[in-house]
Amino acid sequence: MTDRSDLPDLIPPAPVLEAPAPVPIIAPEQGDEMVKLNEADKLALQQKAEQFVTGLLRGDSQSLNFTEGTRSLHNLGQEEIRKASSVSSRLMERPMATQKGLKEGKGARLPVVCWICAEPLKT
Repeated sequence: MTDRSDLPDLIPPAPVLEAPAPVPIIAPEQGDEMVKLNEADKLALQQKAEQFVTGLLRGDSQSLNFTEGTRSLHNLGQEEIRKASSVSSRLMERPMATQKGLKEGKGARLPVVCWICAEPLKT
């Protein structure tokens, strides 16, 4: 057996991880100013929104116009949400693939892929 008395005592490193600063709270009044639009564009967008809502409320709630209008509101931004979800899923798949590869002894041989489009990168 080896005498371990001559080895130095191990001291764990000081913790270096710190939580990120919280995201600042943005008041509704500040949100309007974060997207820079000139007054003419703001007025045009406000008029379009008012016309859309007025058109929906004038008709019968069982009409095709009302149904299509509410469906278009519901689908607003769905494409962007789908794309963001896809990127998130690909980012999560990468670490899982790495873990699987390490268990099989192939971790270092995984292809490098673009985090946006998941296409293999030429290295």
